[in-house]
Amino acid sequence: ALDDKNVTVRLSDKAKRWIVDKAVAEKAGGRPVERIVNTEITERIADEILFGELADNGGTINVDEKNDAITLEFVKA
Repeated sequence: ALDDKNVTVRLSDKAKRWIVDKAVAEKAGGRPVERIVNTEITERIADEILFGELADNGGTINVDEKNDAITLEFVKA
């Protein structure tokens, strides 16, 4: 879990709206939300925690939306 790795994720309102808008466009229930979160956020966070900036001491991940795309900002602890 993220707590074990000392990682906090903060999701902006813009990012939340972007995810909902993309999921609603697919009209397939909750599955699009899960797929979007996995591909746009979870996979990228996992790589960062295992091999990147947050591998040693954790930190904060700020998830936002810019130019119709999800952005992640990693801040070391």
